[in-house]
Amino acid sequence: MSPYSGMDTAIALTAWTFLDQFDVFDEERVSAFIVSHESSPNAPEATVPR
Repeated sequence: MSPYSGMDTAIALTAWTFLDQFDVFDEERVSAFIVSHESSPNAPEATVPR
């Protein structure tokens, strides 16, 4: 995470075509975003073994 003054919200999570924006940090929300998009079949690296 790093600050960016041009954003409409304090926090933005991105994963390829997905975006989640919010103003107050929520660790559960961040974790859920990561879990839901990690190793996504939509990601270019989807075929890379873990």
